[in-house]
Amino acid sequence: MLRCSLLFAAVLTVCYGQGFDADLAVNEPAMGRFGENIGRDFGNGGFGEAGQSIGLVDADHSLGPMDFQPDFAVHDFTGFPAEPSMNSIDSSAGNSMGFPSQNPKDFSSSSMNNMNLELEGSFPNAEISFPKSVFDDIDIFNISQPNEWIAGLDKIDEEVKRTLELAAQEREKFDKGMKEEYNEFFKFIGRYQKTYEDPEAIFDRFENIRNAMDQIKTENEELGEQVFGLTPLSDLSDDEFIHDYTGLFQHKQPLNISLASEDDLTIVVPQSNHGTANETARKGKKQQAATRTRPSAQVPKQFDYRKKGAVGPVAHQRGCGACYAFAVAAQVEGAVAAKTGKVVPLSPQELISCTTNGNDGCNGGYLDLALKYVKEKGLSAAKSSPFVSSRGQIPQCQVGRKVGKIKNYKQIPKRREDLMQRFLYNQGPLSVTIDARQLRHYKHGVLRPRKPAGGWQINHAVTIVGYGEEKVPFWIVKNSWGTEWGENGFFRLLRGQNSLAIGQESYVAFV
Repeated sequence: MLRCSLLFAAVLTVCYGQGFDADLAVNEPAMGRFGENIGRDFGNGGFGEAGQSIGLVDADHSLGPMDFQPDFAVHDFTGFPAEPSMNSIDSSAGNSMGFPSQNPKDFSSSSMNNMNLELEGSFPNAEISFPKSVFDDIDIFNISQPNEWIAGLDKIDEEVKRTLELAAQEREKFDKGMKEEYNEFFKFIGRYQKTYEDPEAIFDRFENIRNAMDQIKTENEELGEQVFGLTPLSDLSDDEFIHDYTGLFQHKQPLNISLASEDDLTIVVPQSNHGTANETARKGKKQQAATRTRPSAQVPKQFDYRKKGAVGPVAHQRGCGACYAFAVAAQVEGAVAAKTGKVVPLSPQELISCTTNGNDGCNGGYLDLALKYVKEKGLSAAKSSPFVSSRGQIPQCQVGRKVGKIKNYKQIPKRREDLMQRFLYNQGPLSVTIDARQLRHYKHGVLRPRKPAGGWQINHAVTIVGYGEEKVPFWIVKNSWGTEWGENGFFRLLRGQNSLAIGQESYVAFV
């Protein structure tokens, strides 16, 4: 277990002459106790209103397996209990990490000096590990009074305790050959705070978990590494998973959308700070036009907008099949942050409620129609239009002040992952479509998916926020299934081979 304090950060800075976060590869938008302390030092506290506004909590939704709630113990990517508040949000500036707003290109660990940092765990593969869960070593078949043990559990919702009691009661119905699997199922309920209504539901979900365990074992053996494991989605049926946790429509006819090309790869070089504000104003558009240039075709070997402070918190679509809305909201907020240096979480709910020109709320929609809406009307902050559609209900379209604006969007030519990489680096995060079927049980590592015999079936939308290389090149992708899934809500995917059909339909937004 690793504990870092201000002294440790100072020692690192003095001894190595570089920032604290240079080599730890921490998932900055979802940093657990780390983020909590940073936010507290800046006077932000916990999630509060901002946490509710980004689709992490809604007022009519009781605590679910992956929800965030202020002042309640949340879980890290393994599902083990952690400390409250994954990361703090500056509700005034909209900065998702509680840092002062600054240009993401210049974001460095110097920003983290003079903070009281307390870290627990290790940092492999951009993950944070926390102390073990009380459910890790439990054997429900060896507890004579399980209800007493369950009653003594701390920070567990009463409905979850009732489900644990029901599962403990039902354990005697399973023979010795199923004891190990059922015990894992019992742990699963506790780790992810699942609630099931009756014995029939217990049996159905246990069958789903058994099937998931068989699939996970086979897939890990084929890969030769432990990439898959039980996740909060592992108790779903195939139909539930596709309907509730994806939600992408595909056009039957070719899209009438402008294709991005290398001519669009122009950037505005930051202007010199020399001269007064009045002098800069007098130069106006003429100087601005003169500073536009085409960037080099060369891009860094690794790049991550999370480390630049340009990625907002991971949201959770919670049973609303509106991945298109979450992907576009994440893309636009990242593109705006990459330009302004300030993260303002944007509203997926507005896209769910207001893009009725072909999209169908929680029953699915198109990426391009969501982007078209943002281009024409802009997008409100999540605080103004919070996510409330976790159970599929779609409120009337309501909007606030538009803070997410784009000038244009274009589709990147199919399977041009080289262009995707350059647009990502120079313009901001990309919204893309994928086949999500091999993601349900993803835990960590670089996913190298097998192409199914029947080909890819595109059904989900996500947001690419970076790329890197670890034995193989990979994309860093932000999902909308909460932070208990994957690597704190993100996943890494083999890059350059159209994995999961990620190069089939991708969009760049121009701010």
